[in-house]
Amino acid sequence: MGCSVGGLLALDLAHKHPDVFRAVISLEGALHVGGNLGSLEGFWHPKVSNESKARMMEGLTAPSSPIAYRKETIQSYAAGWPPVFIGDLWYYIAEYDLRGKAQEIDTSKIGVHIFSGEYDFSATVEKGREAHEAIAGSTFTEMHGMGHFPMSENPEEFIKYLEPVLQLIGSKN
Repeated sequence: MGCSVGGLLALDLAHKHPDVFRAVISLEGALHVGGNLGSLEGFWHPKVSNESKARMMEGLTAPSSPIAYRKETIQSYAAGWPPVFIGDLWYYIAEYDLRGKAQEIDTSKIGVHIFSGEYDFSATVEKGREAHEAIAGSTFTEMHGMGHFPMSENPEEFIKYLEPVLQLIGSKN
Protein backbone atom coordinates (compact mmCIF):
# COMPACT_ATOMS: atom_id res chain seq x y z
CA MET A 1 0.00 0.00 0.00
CA GLY A 2 1.35 3.38 -0.97
CA CYS A 3 -0.05 6.89 -0.80
CA SER A 4 0.70 9.94 -2.96
CA VAL A 5 4.13 9.22 -4.46
CA GLY A 6 3.76 5.75 -2.96
CA GLY A 7 0.38 5.37 -4.63
CA LEU A 8 1.98 5.97 -8.00
CA LEU A 9 4.83 3.64 -7.06
CA ALA A 10 2.30 0.91 -6.21
CA LEU A 11 1.01 1.02 -9.79
CA ASP A 12 4.59 1.11 -11.12
CA LEU A 13 5.39 -2.01 -9.07
CA ALA A 14 2.28 -3.77 -10.39
CA HIS A 15 3.50 -3.00 -13.90
CA LYS A 16 7.17 -3.90 -13.47
CA HIS A 17 7.09 -6.62 -10.77
CA PRO A 18 3.75 -8.45 -10.85
CA ASP A 19 5.30 -11.71 -9.63
CA VAL A 20 6.69 -10.19 -6.42
CA PHE A 21 3.43 -9.04 -4.80
CA ARG A 22 -0.01 -10.58 -4.34
CA ALA A 23 -1.66 -7.17 -4.70
CA VAL A 24 -1.02 -3.44 -4.58
CA ILE A 25 -3.17 -0.76 -3.01
CA SER A 26 -2.70 2.60 -4.66
CA LEU A 27 -3.94 5.51 -2.54
CA GLU A 28 -4.31 8.58 -4.74
CA GLY A 29 -3.04 6.68 -7.78
CA ALA A 30 -3.13 7.89 -11.37
CA LEU A 31 -1.65 7.07 -14.75
CA HIS A 32 0.13 10.43 -14.79
CA VAL A 33 -0.08 13.49 -12.60
CA GLY A 34 2.15 15.89 -14.51
CA GLY A 35 2.62 19.55 -13.87
CA ASN A 36 5.36 22.14 -14.07
CA LEU A 37 8.20 21.21 -11.74
CA GLY A 38 9.87 24.55 -12.50
CA SER A 39 6.94 26.43 -11.01
CA LEU A 40 7.71 24.77 -7.67
CA GLU A 41 11.39 25.78 -7.51
CA GLY A 42 10.61 28.35 -4.85
CA PHE A 43 9.79 25.58 -2.43
CA TRP A 44 13.45 24.69 -2.08
CA HIS A 45 14.90 28.18 -2.07
CA PRO A 46 16.90 28.69 1.15
CA LYS A 47 14.77 31.70 2.09
CA VAL A 48 11.54 29.71 1.89
CA SER A 49 10.52 27.96 5.08
CA ASN A 50 9.39 24.35 5.08
CA GLU A 51 6.22 25.71 6.63
CA SER A 52 5.11 26.76 3.13
CA LYS A 53 5.36 23.13 1.96
CA ALA A 54 3.29 22.06 4.93
CA ARG A 55 0.60 24.62 4.10
CA MET A 56 0.48 23.41 0.49
CA MET A 57 0.04 19.82 1.69
CA GLU A 58 -2.62 20.90 4.18
CA GLY A 59 -4.63 22.13 1.21
CA LEU A 60 -4.72 18.53 -0.04
CA THR A 61 -6.44 17.28 3.12
CA ALA A 62 -10.19 17.14 3.57
CA PRO A 63 -11.72 19.96 5.63
CA SER A 64 -13.81 17.34 7.45
CA SER A 65 -10.75 15.39 8.64
CA PRO A 66 -9.93 15.88 12.33
CA ILE A 67 -7.65 18.89 12.74
CA ALA A 68 -5.20 17.03 15.00
CA TYR A 69 -4.62 14.37 12.34
CA ARG A 70 -4.34 16.98 9.60
CA LYS A 71 -1.69 18.90 11.56
CA GLU A 72 0.21 15.70 12.34
CA THR A 73 0.16 14.75 8.65
CA ILE A 74 1.52 18.06 7.43
CA GLN A 75 4.16 18.23 10.17
CA SER A 76 6.27 15.72 8.22
CA TYR A 77 6.47 18.24 5.38
CA ALA A 78 7.37 21.08 7.73
CA ALA A 79 10.12 18.95 9.31
CA GLY A 80 11.47 17.33 6.14
CA TRP A 81 14.84 17.90 4.50
CA PRO A 82 14.20 20.06 1.39
CA PRO A 83 15.98 17.75 -1.10
CA VAL A 84 13.67 14.88 -0.09
CA PHE A 85 10.66 16.91 -1.17
CA ILE A 86 12.38 17.68 -4.49
CA GLY A 87 12.89 13.97 -5.09
CA ASP A 88 9.26 13.24 -4.27
CA LEU A 89 8.06 15.91 -6.66
CA TRP A 90 10.47 14.82 -9.41
CA TYR A 91 9.03 11.30 -9.46
CA TYR A 92 5.45 12.51 -8.89
CA ILE A 93 5.43 15.21 -11.58
CA ALA A 94 8.21 14.47 -14.07
CA GLU A 95 9.32 10.83 -14.02
CA TYR A 96 6.19 8.76 -13.38
CA ASP A 97 4.00 8.02 -16.40
CA LEU A 98 2.00 4.84 -16.98
CA ARG A 99 -0.02 6.22 -19.89
CA GLY A 100 0.07 3.69 -22.71
CA LYS A 101 1.54 1.04 -20.36
CA ALA A 102 -1.12 0.50 -17.70
CA GLN A 103 -3.09 -1.88 -19.90
CA GLU A 104 -0.06 -4.23 -19.72
CA ILE A 105 -0.74 -4.87 -16.01
CA ASP A 106 -2.10 -8.39 -15.62
CA THR A 107 -4.49 -8.48 -12.68
CA SER A 108 -4.63 -12.27 -12.86
CA LYS A 109 -1.05 -12.11 -11.50
CA ILE A 110 -1.38 -9.12 -9.17
CA GLY A 111 -4.44 -7.47 -7.69
CA VAL A 112 -4.66 -3.72 -8.25
CA HIS A 113 -6.83 -1.59 -5.97
CA ILE A 114 -7.03 2.17 -6.52
CA PHE A 115 -8.46 4.62 -3.98
CA SER A 116 -9.08 8.33 -4.61
CA GLY A 117 -10.05 10.98 -2.08
CA GLU A 118 -12.82 13.44 -2.86
CA TYR A 119 -10.76 16.46 -1.74
CA ASP A 120 -7.51 15.58 -3.53
CA PHE A 121 -6.93 18.23 -6.19
CA SER A 122 -3.60 16.70 -7.24
CA ALA A 123 -4.32 13.01 -7.92
CA THR A 124 -8.00 13.65 -8.52
CA VAL A 125 -10.88 11.18 -8.45
CA GLU A 126 -11.01 11.51 -12.23
CA LYS A 127 -7.34 10.52 -12.53
CA GLY A 128 -7.88 7.54 -10.23
CA ARG A 129 -10.90 6.42 -12.23
CA GLU A 130 -8.89 6.79 -15.46
CA ALA A 131 -6.19 4.49 -14.03
CA HIS A 132 -8.85 1.97 -12.99
CA GLU A 133 -10.39 2.01 -16.47
CA ALA A 134 -6.96 1.44 -18.05
CA ILE A 135 -6.17 -1.56 -15.82
CA ALA A 136 -8.63 -4.34 -16.59
CA GLY A 137 -9.66 -6.22 -13.46
CA SER A 138 -8.63 -3.46 -11.04
CA THR A 139 -10.95 -2.10 -8.38
CA PHE A 140 -11.69 1.56 -7.74
CA THR A 141 -12.92 3.21 -4.57
CA GLU A 142 -13.87 6.87 -4.32
CA MET A 143 -13.42 7.97 -0.72
CA HIS A 144 -15.99 10.62 0.14
CA GLY A 145 -14.87 13.18 2.70
CA MET A 146 -11.21 12.21 2.30
CA GLY A 147 -8.18 14.04 0.95
CA HIS A 148 -4.73 13.14 -0.37
CA PHE A 149 -3.48 11.42 2.81
CA PRO A 150 -6.46 9.29 3.90
CA MET A 151 -4.65 6.88 6.22
CA SER A 152 -3.09 9.64 8.32
CA GLU A 153 -5.58 12.52 8.01
CA ASN A 154 -8.61 10.45 9.00
CA PRO A 155 -7.69 6.86 9.95
CA GLU A 156 -11.07 6.03 11.49
CA GLU A 157 -12.89 6.77 8.22
CA PHE A 158 -10.16 5.37 5.99
CA ILE A 159 -10.27 1.92 7.58
CA LYS A 160 -13.93 1.65 6.55
CA TYR A 161 -12.83 1.91 2.91
CA LEU A 162 -9.74 -0.27 3.32
CA GLU A 163 -11.14 -3.28 5.20
CA PRO A 164 -13.31 -4.65 2.36
CA VAL A 165 -10.35 -4.55 -0.02
CA LEU A 166 -8.09 -6.26 2.51
CA GLN A 167 -10.77 -8.95 2.90
CA LEU A 168 -10.84 -9.37 -0.89
CA ILE A 169 -7.05 -9.66 -1.09
CA GLY A 170 -7.01 -12.13 1.80
CA SER A 171 -9.66 -14.29 0.16
CA LYS A 172 -7.51 -14.77 -2.95
CA ASN A 173 -4.88 -17.21 -1.71
